[in-house]
Parts: sequence; structure tokens; C-alpha cells
Amino acid sequence: MLEWLLGALGFLVILPLLALLALLVKVSSPGPAIFRQERVGRNGRAFVLLKFRTMRTEVRGQRSEVSGQCAERDATFEAGCTARVTSVGRILRKWKLDELP
Repeated sequence: MLEWLLGALGFLVILPLLALLALLVKVSSPGPAIFRQERVGRNGRAFVLLKFRTMRTEVRGQRSEVSGQCAERDATFEAGCTARVTSVGRILRKWKLDELP
């Protein structure tokens, strides 16, 4: 019972920060504030990962252009080229705030 109580209290304390970060992500670029991805965990068990979105969603149609920019910087497209990362996303990644959800 103590774990549930402390967890709920911690969630209430961090809720304003989560709301502010979601608003900043939403304002910085179009698309959802939360990024969902299915990943494989321990013993091959799938789980859903939730993070704040740090990359632009509208780049999908411009993949060749962005990958060209990445090649100029000696980075691969799949490695997460900085041309796709939003300005708010850089801050979230630097302080590991994108992983709060």
C-alpha cells in the first residue's frame, strides 16, 4: 500500500512538468507529443515504450533530403541525424527528459 501511495504522490508532483513538456513538444512541431514504439524486452516479451517526441514527423516525405544532410555530417540516417531533431527535442535529450513518460 505504501508503494502505491508514494507512486501516486510522486506522479502528482511530476504531473505539471509532464504537462509543460508535452505542450512544448506540441508547439515546437506538428504531430503527437508522445512517441509510442513496441520493443522487445527480457525473455523476448514485447512492451510499449512511451517517450516525448524529439524528432520531426513531417520529415518522412523528405527522407532523401535529410539523409543527404546527414551524409554531409558523416552520420547515417538510421543513427538519428540531428537534422530531424527539434530544438525542444535537443534539450529533452540532453537532460533525458524525453524518457519521463
